[in-house]
Amino acid sequence: MRVIKKDKVKNKNLLDAIKSENIDFIKSILENLNEKEIKLKLNNKNIYGEYPLLLAISRNDIEIVKLLIEYANQHQIILELNKKKYSWNLSIIKSY
Repeated sequence: MRVIKKDKVKNKNLLDAIKSENIDFIKSILENLNEKEIKLKLNNKNIYGEYPLLLAISRNDIEIVKLLIEYANQHQIILELNKKKYSWNLSIIKSY
């Protein structure tokens, strides 16, 4: 499986889909990556410092959080939440 090194287009599309709460588009992005055997780097941030998982958490979107965690689990991606500089309560993760 190939790993995308800072593919800004896919990261931007994923972040845009998270911001618009477009779950179908997020599923489509993740399925497309799986079909092409491309592994998305979920720990990368965009130029604004936004990370996909933490953005979904900040929006309290449990379904998107679950999708991203499931994707990370499927691809053995260790989500590095402790390195991020966010101050909100991450209790949403505890519920998963």
